[in-house]
Amino acid sequence: MNRFVLFLIVLMTAGLPVYAQNHTDNELDVRNRITRRDTADIKKKDLVDTLTVQVADYKLLVEFLEKRLEALHKKHAKTDSLLTADVSVFYHPIPDSIPFCLKPYYELVRKIMDLRMNIEGVEKKIKDTEKLTSNTQINEEDWKELVRKIIDSDMMKINDIFTAIDSMNLSSLSPAQAEFYKPGLTERYNKFLIYFE
Repeated sequence: MNRFVLFLIVLMTAGLPVYAQNHTDNELDVRNRITRRDTADIKKKDLVDTLTVQVADYKLLVEFLEKRLEALHKKHAKTDSLLTADVSVFYHPIPDSIPFCLKPYYELVRKIMDLRMNIEGVEKKIKDTEKLTSNTQINEEDWKELVRKIIDSDMMKINDIFTAIDSMNLSSLSPAQAEFYKPGLTERYNKFLIYFE
């Protein structure tokens, strides 16, 4: 009975390193083990076991590399969205970190994106006001006055953003992006000016 228990303990202890190695290793440990086995002098009787463990380590290494590659794809997908030549760049989320060489372009895109969102905000406020006042009798002058009061602070903010953008170098914008800004956003902004005449 004691020999059986001893045999069981030895068997479990022998299997423990393989189980543990698959759950606690980092990439460097796996690489080091593979390298040591490649340079080791292995006896014929241990060859099958060694090759089995080596294959398991190679599989683990592939998993590490696939995870790293997936992380790189995710990171670059965010940066690549900034490099598109179409106007979708003004609708993508801004990545947390970008290469230093893209910072001026990033700032320009961010400002145009802010401008777009603020203009959309004013357009929504005007539509909401139209809905609220659709059943009331209000003359044109009073209507303009009402809208002017609602969007006045937004218009000042939009003017500041326009000033900031116009002081930046716009040459990095593609033709489609430049048109999105001017005349695209500027024409949408100009429609608000009727409330300030």
